[in-house]
Amino acid sequence: MAHAALLAACAAIAAMHGRPALAQAQPDAGVAAPTRDLGSMSVRGQAPDDYQAKAADTGALGPLPLIDTPFSVNVITHDLLVDQQAAYLGDFLRNDPSASIGNVVISFGTLRGFSLGSAGFLYDGLPLGSVLLDGRMGMQAIDRVEVLKGASAFLYGPGASPSLGGAINYVPKRPIEAPLRDAAITYASNAQLGVLADVGDRFGPDRQFGFRLNAGFRDGEGSTDDFKWRQAQFAGSLDWRVNRDLTLEAGLYYVDNVFDGIQPFFVGASNADGSPIVPIPSAPNLRHAISPSWNTFAQNGTIGTLRADWTIATDWSLTAQYGNGRNSRPYDGHHDTRFGVLDDAAGDLTLFANQEASRTDVAAGQVMLHGTAATGPLTHNLTFGAAASEEKNFGNFMIVGFLPGNLDSRVDAPEPATVPMEALPYTGKTTTNGIFASDIIDLDAHWSVLVGGRQASVKTYNADGGQPPGGSVSRFSPTAALMWKPVHDTLVYFTYAEGLEPGGTAPDGTTNAGQGLSPLVTRQYELGGKIDLGAMTLTAALFDMKRPLQYRDATNTWVSSGDQQHRGVELMASGRITDDLRIVAGAMFLDAKARNTGDAATNDKRVAGVPDWTANVYAEYRVRAVPGLSLNAGVYYSARQYFDNANLQSIPAWTRVDVGARYDTRIAGRDTAFIVAVENAGNRDYWQSALGNALTLGDPLTVKATARVAF
Repeated sequence: MAHAALLAACAAIAAMHGRPALAQAQPDAGVAAPTRDLGSMSVRGQAPDDYQAKAADTGALGPLPLIDTPFSVNVITHDLLVDQQAAYLGDFLRNDPSASIGNVVISFGTLRGFSLGSAGFLYDGLPLGSVLLDGRMGMQAIDRVEVLKGASAFLYGPGASPSLGGAINYVPKRPIEAPLRDAAITYASNAQLGVLADVGDRFGPDRQFGFRLNAGFRDGEGSTDDFKWRQAQFAGSLDWRVNRDLTLEAGLYYVDNVFDGIQPFFVGASNADGSPIVPIPSAPNLRHAISPSWNTFAQNGTIGTLRADWTIATDWSLTAQYGNGRNSRPYDGHHDTRFGVLDDAAGDLTLFANQEASRTDVAAGQVMLHGTAATGPLTHNLTFGAAASEEKNFGNFMIVGFLPGNLDSRVDAPEPATVPMEALPYTGKTTTNGIFASDIIDLDAHWSVLVGGRQASVKTYNADGGQPPGGSVSRFSPTAALMWKPVHDTLVYFTYAEGLEPGGTAPDGTTNAGQGLSPLVTRQYELGGKIDLGAMTLTAALFDMKRPLQYRDATNTWVSSGDQQHRGVELMASGRITDDLRIVAGAMFLDAKARNTGDAATNDKRVAGVPDWTANVYAEYRVRAVPGLSLNAGVYYSARQYFDNANLQSIPAWTRVDVGARYDTRIAGRDTAFIVAVENAGNRDYWQSALGNALTLGDPLTVKATARVAF
């Protein structure tokens, strides 16, 4: 069942047009594009998307207009990815106030304060997250990113790790109608250069065959001294319009990352003997290297996908999808020092020299049937589906050395000798399967209700085929929503949703590392509102979410005790304020507390790594006096974050300011764009996050530049 991957996809609804050429966007699924002023800049091709999406894929509900979706969804559009020169997770999630990111090469973060594990990352709606969260994605292969906030078990299914915070869906680039020939040269300080190419077209009788190919390569030193990142990426998509009702598609994604001199993160909230934790020192100069020169971490990932979209009747469509992926951390004799511990307030530290070889194989598939029907005066928008996935893990990890040093100077120690170890032993697997159904019932022109649910099971197996405690869980996860549209393009909704998760595994560095914990049932209530003003979309949500609490206790053991309850309010705005000014902005207040832990030291304390206030604003202004020139700036704020569950130590609040510009023109008859940005323009040294009792550093002042041309 886990490999049974039939998927096929959403209703064939008219797609929204993005801009081709330099910033061409894959159509937003679900609704036809509104007519917009094409503007005077030919470099933009069709109208820019104004950083404002109108629709998104909502998993089990299929593609829906955002104004009809009773969930909080934020779409990071293609224009925004291009204009901000996004290269990894933190580059685009800074545009969402509900997200906090650990700034390391193995991506981790939270939505609404809840961890995003592999189940929180999707590729075209498929749970292939183990390939997506390791290393860094090849963002040039991605058209847009859909961020769903809240319990996602019904919409996307349970998985191998936490899902209450939400899900991040990477939507790949696909063939388009118009010929596409784009190329770009990129730069990032100190000396990282890259090249990108994006090519697509249609051919054959009636142009029924389409292709989209994009590739990229970057290499060189980053803004931190001696930090080097080499990335090679390729992605391709082919489709065949068999007839007007049936489209078949195949896709391939590949990325290879090698990192030298990565900055470490620091784990632990107390000393090994349980004594008070070490005071957190001030953040060091972010430009200076900490890790030894031999520190190397490598990763590569591959995903293959198949998809069929079939309109089987006037109001009914079938979508089938299958995806298979592999993520590898190959061992070639090098060691990494990607994490360590702080020893005192003076910044003395100990890095762990790690030796690792690992691989994860994942397969996922689903089938969804969408349609409409009427019963008397009621209209039903129905979905029926089935899904399954399997994730197998292989690997060896060991700490082979302890290296003393200090935050203010580079660790100078010889590389440890390689320790013989078995290559890629099988360590276990997780399987999921389930069926789901939903009905959005239109009661009249103003009121509608959603009822839906997923019956799913998650099973975890050890290397010997046995199951750990709590390794098998089966449960029905319901979702219900009441929706009211007082006027056109306005929605008020109330939603209840449940999530289902395995208990997870104790992380590396704990006394019970690798141990599985009991399964978790999570719950969420949300009251929200959305207004589509045409050029601007405004959203607001009040939410109350609860999940069993897992954390590192004073004995450095990963435990499950009490509840993690998050209550908050979230506000967002995206789109065009005037003809010359467009923005993406948001703010979130989050009261995240540990409840019923049975320990006075942690009960009713804030959850570690979760700030109570976050805010962001990114604005672009077109300078009419200089045709083609646009100026932009971004401001990003995070309140202080506690490092430990007893709230004894915290990292300070921080604000980061970015500035930049874009110039669109024509050179030799070709649409051309020049983009430049200065991130952390104030060159502030700061601790960026304390997620999961782990401290990560921010990035120093970084200059990015891109020159793009359409052929």
